[in-house]
Amino acid sequence: HQAGQIWVRGESKVRLYSTVKATFAAAKQLQNDKQEVRVVFVHDGSSGNKLFADKVWYVKSSTGLSAFLLKPAAVAWAKQNSGTVVDYETARKSAQ
Repeated sequence: HQAGQIWVRGESKVRLYSTVKATFAAAKQLQNDKQEVRVVFVHDGSSGNKLFADKVWYVKSSTGLSAFLLKPAAVAWAKQNSGTVVDYETARKSAQ
């Protein structure tokens, strides 16, 4: 459930990415290329539900970045996987 999506202004379909890190890297590149990113989505590590990337918690671990809607779920997953809970800005910056 580490996939992500980006919706770019002027495009009818979202772009799909295999990881949260790849999603954030692509969003940065799009912005550098002066394309307007309308929305960045990530998928909840527990449920798989699509979430707004800037509204969730992340866990940085040896397997990459995982997103969670609820902070308690992120904390629990981090404990089980030797990860660290971070906010959106920290997660986004760490993926670049």
